[in-house]
Amino acid sequence: MALSVELKHLSILKEINVSTPAFEKEYFAPGATKCFFCDVYFNKYILQKADEIIPAFRGTITSLLFSRNMNIHEVYVETGERNAFSINEALAIKKFLISHQLNGGSGFLDTMYPNIINVYLDINIVASANIQWLPSLKWRLRALRRGNIWPRGARMFVKSELLRSSH
Repeated sequence: MALSVELKHLSILKEINVSTPAFEKEYFAPGATKCFFCDVYFNKYILQKADEIIPAFRGTITSLLFSRNMNIHEVYVETGERNAFSINEALAIKKFLISHQLNGGSGFLDTMYPNIINVYLDINIVASANIQWLPSLKWRLRALRRGNIWPRGARMFVKSELLRSSH
């Protein structure tokens, strides 16, 4: 894959073809499934703003690995500032990723470090939606609006086409 951006502190792990049918956002409601729970900010900033029916999603995403601690602005320098997903896209991707490793184990998500998807809350505000495995054997879904520093070892999922060269 030819890149249109220069990655210095992020490395490409893999491209992932994502395909999900339409589903009800109730999939993420408290108690709907025992394999994860959503924090209050995820519910407030992401889930409450999602459509009742999350549309089907098909696309290719790229997982990136952090080689050092980075804040969101440093990540934007490397991936491009607009490499974020809509709320509905992010929920479809989260469902896909979690469904491939409901009980932890190996898969697309890291069980030791945060797994980050940047989400547009509106045209100018981006939040980081984090999926993290907990010792209680559940995935925790969180939303953080700003200021977080992500640790070395974290993974970020981005739109593949925005990393590729237009040549």
